[in-house]
Amino acid sequence: MNAWFRYFLTRSISQRRGRFILSSSAVLLSVMVVTALVTVSLGVREKIGAELKRYGANMIVTHGEGQLIPGAVAQEVRGLSPAIKDAASQLYGSAMLRQTAVEIVGIEPGKMAGYRVAGSLPAGPSELMVGVNLREAIKVKQGGTIAFDGHSGEFTISAFFEKGPDDDSTIVLTLAGAQKLLAMDGVSAVLLNADSARLLEVERRVRERWPFLEVKTLKQVAVAEERILGRIQLLMLLVTVVVLFSSMVALGSTMGANVIERMEEIGLMKAIGATRGDIRSFFMAEAALAGLTGSLAGYGGGVLAAEAVSRTAFGSFVPLNVLVIPGALVLGMVIAIAATYIPVRGAMKVVPARILRGE
Repeated sequence: MNAWFRYFLTRSISQRRGRFILSSSAVLLSVMVVTALVTVSLGVREKIGAELKRYGANMIVTHGEGQLIPGAVAQEVRGLSPAIKDAASQLYGSAMLRQTAVEIVGIEPGKMAGYRVAGSLPAGPSELMVGVNLREAIKVKQGGTIAFDGHSGEFTISAFFEKGPDDDSTIVLTLAGAQKLLAMDGVSAVLLNADSARLLEVERRVRERWPFLEVKTLKQVAVAEERILGRIQLLMLLVTVVVLFSSMVALGSTMGANVIERMEEIGLMKAIGATRGDIRSFFMAEAALAGLTGSLAGYGGGVLAAEAVSRTAFGSFVPLNVLVIPGALVLGMVIAIAATYIPVRGAMKVVPARILRGE
């Protein structure tokens, strides 16, 4: 680096701290917003997918001949692909209660979502909850016990529930409790919540691995998930483009004013032998420093903003992608250099003698 280059660069930044800080701040705001949007966008599929899975599975796996799925096979299905975000096994059957057949549903503890419960969910194999419609028919109360015909043990009623007309006349137990009551070893269905973009892949792998299994995809749930995710990511992309365009305009105005104020400095550089390339490199280096300074601060601010948004919207922090760091630094410097290039190119056309005479 030439001595005059270092001298002018150092003096320029020290004597124009306000302009340098203003330029860096413009880059900072741009990089901060873009970093926050990109960070949230990269993690939004996982976060929103976690929220949407609460509405139920988008794929149901059953035995093609109506038989039970062996427990070992059910476990393999659940861990078949990384695209499977959540899974639950259920058992269906019927048992005699006071000489009346009632439907029994066995669900894994912790997977009993979607129920409006009065009481507490069954926590052990000797607890169950009764649908509100069935409660009136068998005249039971919370905390009481019931015994099924032909079964020696008693079950404690931990809660009453509402879910829908088809479910409110059933009895729900834990999966282990239902298997013991019905004397069945295995499960009736495996409910999967897979990445909506990879449903066909998961379905194909299940069919290839276990031809005797039948796979039903809930298209409406899957399409709704993909539509929501796609629209949110498109919105974030549009906002990012608008932010970048606005920052380029604002930074271009700042850099243009900065170049106009320094026309005499440019004339002096030319007078002492600096070429157009030297002067252009000088201003580009100054812009790159402003961009780098703003990028470093903007990345930190963007990460904090993204985490705040994720914490507020999803109740947890979004994972950070290491590729965002170099991307943010490069983005800040590119914005600053691009905004500086046009006004500097115009200034290169001015004759040094006319500048120094004040014309």
